[in-house]
Amino acid sequence: MQFENAGSNLALVDDQRACDLELQSPASAHYAKEAKGLVDPWQVCVERKGWKRVDRPAVSTASAKL
Repeated sequence: MQFENAGSNLALVDDQRACDLELQSPASAHYAKEAKGLVDPWQVCVERKGWKRVDRPAVSTASAKL
């Protein structure tokens, strides 16, 4: 997964570490409830911290040569 900053004051790695800790705590139930089984609760946590998931298409070899 790739993310772009959409308002976080911290580096992505710092927010990811915070999510790792939060998802190991009893408070993690709200992320699972919000995810509703459709997305990863970890992704929900990262997005709530100010990051937006971006899906970038893979660079094809033909366009890479241009």
